[in-house]
Amino acid sequence: MNINQVPEIINICYKAKRVPFFWGMAGVGKSEMVAQSTQELSKTIGHKFDLVDLRLGCMEVGDLIGLPRDREVSPGIWATIWTRPQWFPFDPLKCPNCGHIKMATSEPHRDGEICEYKGCKGKMKWEPSFGIVFLDEFNRAGTTDVLQAMFQFVLGNKEIVDDKMVIRRHLHTHLLPDGWSVICAGNPDTADYNVQGLDAAMLDRLIHIVIDLEPDLVLRWQKENLDCKEIYEFCKTMPAVLGKNIPIKLPITPSPRSWDIINTLISNMTHDQIKSLGAELFGGIIGPQNANSFIKYLQDSLLRPLDAESVLNAKNPDEIEEMLKKFINPDKQHLELLDLTTEKIVEKLSSDTFHATKRHAANFVEYLRFLPHDMTLQAFTEFMKNCKIEDNCMKIVEALQNMKEDTLIMNMLLSAGAKKEEILPAVEKIKEIKKAASVREKE
Repeated sequence: MNINQVPEIINICYKAKRVPFFWGMAGVGKSEMVAQSTQELSKTIGHKFDLVDLRLGCMEVGDLIGLPRDREVSPGIWATIWTRPQWFPFDPLKCPNCGHIKMATSEPHRDGEICEYKGCKGKMKWEPSFGIVFLDEFNRAGTTDVLQAMFQFVLGNKEIVDDKMVIRRHLHTHLLPDGWSVICAGNPDTADYNVQGLDAAMLDRLIHIVIDLEPDLVLRWQKENLDCKEIYEFCKTMPAVLGKNIPIKLPITPSPRSWDIINTLISNMTHDQIKSLGAELFGGIIGPQNANSFIKYLQDSLLRPLDAESVLNAKNPDEIEEMLKKFINPDKQHLELLDLTTEKIVEKLSSDTFHATKRHAANFVEYLRFLPHDMTLQAFTEFMKNCKIEDNCMKIVEALQNMKEDTLIMNMLLSAGAKKEEILPAVEKIKEIKKAASVREKE
């Protein structure tokens, strides 16, 4: 992956609450790009973003989890607590009256707490914070204990907050605010670097992205940023002086957790992003070969017929329109797949075991509006001819009435290009059903 793709990767991982690990040779620009990406996130997310830059090679366990001290948690009962490290982010509670600030958990219900500072009694306001904790030189940690301290932090825990499942990160007893995420970076474990190898359990918790040295990008950066233009000119004539790529092979193997991580990434990616970045992202979780096979399967699945249930149970017309975009795109229509989808829906609605609801009927009529004229006629006539449950037919008629069609299905199909004699049998069947329903009501 080239360095210019890093901001988009970081944006996706931030939204998915997953941790990318950027691997690359020294000086390729990993740390600088993370700092730049943080600024871009401020614009994308719409909040001020902070960056906490930690070099694990310079830290001990106490620098990460804090130092222990005792506290009387209730009369006569003492417990050991760990003080929050100075670097560890927190969401502040701020008093608008006196300006006093105290640390809060990242829970909105703390908003409105009474300020006790010097008897102020003002209502404190919860101010969520946002940012990135950047664990640079991750695999240069001085001791194994430091890496063990990071074990819990990089994975995160799934917790239920406000009836939603979210990923939250704890470092020992400290909770990272919900607006914060984590990024790692390091040099490869080769003879050129004095680093520690990461075991399979740690590798399995991260999304591994290899940053390649691309001379053209480096030269462009030099041209735009260096004051000494001779450096750019010299490097352009002798690109070899910029360095060379070192093959980085990571022992990545899939696990059940790998697919959970991929699932959260896909939920936060567009189809275009899956196409352009999927190989790099998924390859850093399940390996390149598995990733390529999965992406091919994923792309093929985007061009499969829709399930009848997904159309009939759609929440609103916009959802149906979104489903059909890939089939009715003017540039590349897939009418054969649309035909199979229509066949499934008609078959389900016509069966003697399926009892349609008003939503099913409304969604079927909405679906018909998007079909080509000939398919609209065929779908409706097939349904009316084969429908086994009378009430299902009536619900479709009511759905058409709700669309304010003057003459029900006749108007709809005529506007779709059908001939009057082709749809008269369907209209006659509707009349028979309505007449039978009217007789039953009188009885």
